[in-house]
Amino acid sequence: PVKVLIESILAADATKRQTTQAIKALDAEFVDHNELRVAQPKEIAECLGKEFPGERRKAEILAGALNGVFDGQYSICLDYMAKMTKRNIRRHLTELGLDAYSVARVTLQAFEGHAVPVDQSLLDCLVMEQHVNPDSTLADVQGFLERIISQRNAVAAHEFFRSYVEKSAKALAKFRRQRAEEAEAKARAEAEALAAAEKAKKKALEKKRARAKARKAKKRPKAAAKKGVKSATKRKAKKSPKAKKKTKAKKKTKKASSSRKGKKK
Repeated sequence: PVKVLIESILAADATKRQTTQAIKALDAEFVDHNELRVAQPKEIAECLGKEFPGERRKAEILAGALNGVFDGQYSICLDYMAKMTKRNIRRHLTELGLDAYSVARVTLQAFEGHAVPVDQSLLDCLVMEQHVNPDSTLADVQGFLERIISQRNAVAAHEFFRSYVEKSAKALAKFRRQRAEEAEAKARAEAEALAAAEKAKKKALEKKRARAKARKAKKRPKAAAKKGVKSATKRKAKKSPKAKKKTKAKKKTKKASSSRKGKKK
């Protein structure tokens, strides 16, 4: 089972040849599974090589899973899982850090459970040939295949799908390039549209500010003229004959009242 666990982690999105070479490289570098367990993910990744699909991520999953088993059992052995139900096996493998493909493959090949492993390469092939919806996820496709493929046929189905992916390798590489180019073009178009929208928004704001400034400037002369008219009216009112007569009368009244007060004293 431990060997199946290691193979399953390495096999996702890799060919049979790549997986076999990777296992040989690990066997040559590390004495046993325990030495592999204590190795740093970086060492494991370097051993797998830069050309190996997802070498860094798989090295981390591998080290984490082996340490997870050891921490619970104080040995590198999966025999304890034989007593679990198939559902609990899947849950436990997920807790050990395995991805969905590795969980399904270990369940299928080490514990004879009902599972159909699906990795990104298989999903991309099915999308490429329009067998599934382009928006389908790994979980969607795996769930669908496990519903229509019986447990008895699951191993044969898995082997068929691995062979199908390897035969479609060239077409798949071309499809992925096209899709990456389309995604890049879409992202560029979205960025340009966003930049244009921001520019238009900025321009509209500048126009709004300019209009407000113009309105303010237009109001100033009117207000000044209004103020000038008011002050001129006041000055005119002060200089008018009626105003003068009133001022003189007030002064005379004041003078008379003050002289009367002086006589009384």
